[in-house]
Amino acid sequence: VHSVRGFCLGLVWAFARGFQVSSQSSLLPKTCQLLCKFLKTQFPDFTFTSIQVNFDYAAKRHVDKNNLGPSRAIALGDFSGGELEVEGL
Repeated sequence: VHSVRGFCLGLVWAFARGFQVSSQSSLLPKTCQLLCKFLKTQFPDFTFTSIQVNFDYAAKRHVDKNNLGPSRAIALGDFSGGELEVEGL
């Protein structure tokens, strides 16, 4: 099993502390602002509380069980040998 290289911007759930702003949001404020602006431009009616950024991630088929509400996925890069399946649209 390979670990996932990535980080979350925005609100995250911290055990015993509840929701809080992720540490990466404070470390990368310009990245957070840029991605929020991009999402608001591309999906003006979509509300969100966090943005997950992953690098070189190939996932097995799964459902993100802790998400509340709909998700948006954007993949950038050169890909081969895989596909994204979305159910319930």
